[in-house]
Amino acid sequence: MIKVDKSFYEHGFTMDGKGNRVFLKTKNGKVKKEMVFVKDKVIIIELQAFGAIEWTVDFKKINEIYAGVSSFETKPYLGIDIKR
Repeated sequence: MIKVDKSFYEHGFTMDGKGNRVFLKTKNGKVKKEMVFVKDKVIIIELQAFGAIEWTVDFKKINEIYAGVSSFETKPYLGIDIKR
């Protein structure tokens, strides 16, 4: 199980799932990150204006999903804490 910090919901993010995929969305429904679960691995796809960034991590290394606001932006960001 992956922990979801309350900041995720407090900043208006939601999640939706279908099959082995979880979609992390902004409050207007735009998908920001997608997590695809394949055996003991998770493929994380971060959707950005210029394209997508993708990386794979062990499921056990994912600590939590959270949200925050940086000092130079007004929109909240979505983070995934991964153990090193």
